[in-house]
Parts: sequence; C-alpha cells; structure tokens
Amino acid sequence: MKKALKNKKIVLLIVNIIVIVVMIGIRFTIWNNVSLLYAEQAGQRYSTKKEKSGHIAVFTDRDNAITNDNIKSARVTVNNSLRDEDLLGDNTKSRKWIDCYSCETDVNFKRGEASFDTKAMLVGADFFIIHPIPLVSGTYFTENDPDKFRVIIDENLAWNLFGSPDICGKELIISGHIYTIAGVVESGYTNFSKIAMGTANRMYLPYQSYVNYSKSSSGDMTSKSTSSDTNASVAQDAGSDADVSPENFPITCYEVVMPDPVKNFALNIVKKAMNISTDNSEATKDSEVLNFEGIEVVDITSRYGFLTLLSNAKNFYYRAMKTNAIIYPYWENEARMVEYNASIFYLLLVILGLVPFITICRVLYKGIPFCIQKIKDLHIMDRIYNFRSRKNKSVGNSGGLVS
Repeated sequence: MKKALKNKKIVLLIVNIIVIVVMIGIRFTIWNNVSLLYAEQAGQRYSTKKEKSGHIAVFTDRDNAITNDNIKSARVTVNNSLRDEDLLGDNTKSRKWIDCYSCETDVNFKRGEASFDTKAMLVGADFFIIHPIPLVSGTYFTENDPDKFRVIIDENLAWNLFGSPDICGKELIISGHIYTIAGVVESGYTNFSKIAMGTANRMYLPYQSYVNYSKSSSGDMTSKSTSSDTNASVAQDAGSDADVSPENFPITCYEVVMPDPVKNFALNIVKKAMNISTDNSEATKDSEVLNFEGIEVVDITSRYGFLTLLSNAKNFYYRAMKTNAIIYPYWENEARMVEYNASIFYLLLVILGLVPFITICRVLYKGIPFCIQKIKDLHIMDRIYNFRSRKNKSVGNSGGLVS
C-alpha cells in the first residue's frame, strides 16, 4: 500500500515537471514569435527608461482612405495635444514622435527592354524607422533625400532581375522615370512573414515621388538617360500608359509612434486626430469585436499583453469573421497570425497551469492538517508549561536561601 502511494507521488511529480517544462517552452515560443515582428517593436524602440511610447496604427478601406490633408491635420492635432500635456520637451532637435503612411499596389516596370510586374508598397514619412526591414545591402530612402527617385527591392526580386543582391546603384524604369536602387531588403524570413507576403516579389517606392512626379512620361529624365541599363526612349514607353494619381493610390495605413504616459493616451490622441470616436465604454468595446466600419485603429504596443490575448481567445470566433473591406498590409496580417497563435498558446498555458495549481492545492489541503497534527504530537505547549514551571520553582528556591 505504501509502495503504491509512493509510486503515485512520483508519477504526479513527473507529470508536473513535464507540464512546467511545456509551459516554459510555450512561453518562449510566444516571446520569440513576437520579438521577430520588427514592425511591432517601434513603441519599445522609441521608449526610454523615463518615458513610455505607444505605437498606434490606423487601417482603412479604399472608400475611407486617408488623404494628404488628413495626415497634415492629424499631425497638427498630435503635436498640439503633446504640447498641451508638456510632452514635447525643450529640445527642438529631438523628435518626440514620428509617423508614416503607406498603401499597396501593383507596378509595371522595365529593366532594359524587358517588362515586369510586381507588388509595390508606396511609403512615406518615417516608414523605415517604424519598419526597419533587415537590409541585405544598401540603405533606406527618406522623403528628405535630394534624389526623389530611389527604390528598395526585396531579395527575391534582386536575384530574379540581377542574379545578386549587391545591386545598389542599378536602375529601373517605373512609370516613366528612372529609379535608382537604394537598397535590397530581406524577403519573408519567418514562417508567418512568408505566408503573409506570399510568393510575389516586392518593391518599396516613395509615395509622394511616385504619385506626384510620375503623372506623365516626361519629367526628370535627362539626368539619368545615360544609364547602360536604360534609355530615354524606353522610359517614354514605360510611362505612356501609366495612370498615376492620388485617387488611384489611396493611403490605407497610417501609423504613429508617440509618448504614451498613461493607458490609452496615445490611442485616444490618434483617434481624435483621425476624427474617430474615443468612447471607451464597455458597449463600445463589445461592438468593436465585429468591425463593420471601413476604418480600424489598433494599439500595437499593448496587443500582446496577457489579458488582451486571453480576451482574443475568448472572442476568437468573432475575430475570425471578416465584416469590412479593409485589406491589411502584409506586416499586419503577419502580426495577426502571431496574435491569434499567441492567444491560443496563452489559453493552453492557463489550462496547463491548472495541473500544478491543483497539485499545490492538494498538497496544502493534505499537508496543513498533517503539519498541525505533527505539531500537536510534539506536545510543544506542554513542554513550554513544564519549562516555565521548573523555572518558577528554581526562582522560588533561590529566594528561600537568600532569606
């Protein structure tokens, strides 16, 4: 009987050890998956020991697309709100907040006489600060570059076009203009990113240059027409059929990284800047589980919190439904896959955690009465009484001798 009981205890101990090891493995997997999302870490990168930053993203469908005027107005609202809260600081050279915008489209381009189609992200402002896609070679471009016609392509496209990723300085003709390749970035390097990005090649173009300067096949061609890979007549042909205008390339993603001293501060400021209701009541939260609107605001910094992920697991059947026309960029689709994956893992963690929890409760339930009985068996109170009695007697005897 005692041997059987001992064996049960050993089995229970082994089961608990295995469960705890599995829980540690799941937690590490969640951490690893989230840490690889470079687009989701902007808030942490911009935070300091003294000041926390939040990363807020706004996604829209084409009917509710964000215009340049919307962005200008939003920037004024964010800046004024931070100034009112005394969060801009006195250092005019230090930037307290950044933003970026983007949209995805299909682009036809030429290298020499050959014509190709590819996916393109039209990006602006601080896109590559918020999205530091790992570089294979070269550098990022910015809106402040003197050369407005620079492009970044992914590694797959570089190999397909040139047979090498070391191609900085090479040229492509896109919508009637010669673009210089500034850098080459990695293609999807995790399972989630590969799924989200698909098999299509991809390039990154400066939004304002592509839309504003590529409306005709004429333009700044002469300074680059001597390239060995391209010539002016080819560029003329490449741009002759291009229909490039802001209406055809609506901005469907706007992101802000800004100080977030208290919960929902950055979220509410961005909502206010984009003229979205800032009602945080429970009714509003419940209604947002299913989003029938053409605009969605996501607090990226807090989306991987334990309670948030458990809530996602609870509403998983709602979140699995698509009830609007918003098409997310690939990095948001990747993040959502990781988010759903982490939600299920956290739910599994809670279920597995019941095993050691029940074991501890069982040990305490059986162990506390046992400990109490052991204490009683030691007759501690009797021993204390006897000790005090002997002490009192010795004191009495000593007093008698003195007298």
